[in-house]
Amino acid sequence: MQEVTYFVIFHRGEWQIECNGHYYGPHKTQEVAVKLAVAAAKLAKRDGDAASVIVRDRDNSWHTEWQHSGNFYGSLAY
Repeated sequence: MQEVTYFVIFHRGEWQIECNGHYYGPHKTQEVAVKLAVAAAKLAKRDGDAASVIVRDRDNSWHTEWQHSGNFYGSLAY
């Protein structure tokens, strides 16, 4: 299981999604970028990975928009 984090940021005058050093966008609004980042994170979750979406607002404050810790059943010993 790997951990995937999608950052929604205002970068070079445009809303972008950054993941693993790659930028995706531009997106017309922050809301559109967040929706796309959450959709991508849900795909990662489906594969059993831990995933989260972190948003940096224009005032440079950060907040977690969505997160999933992965398949917790995989860590239980039987």
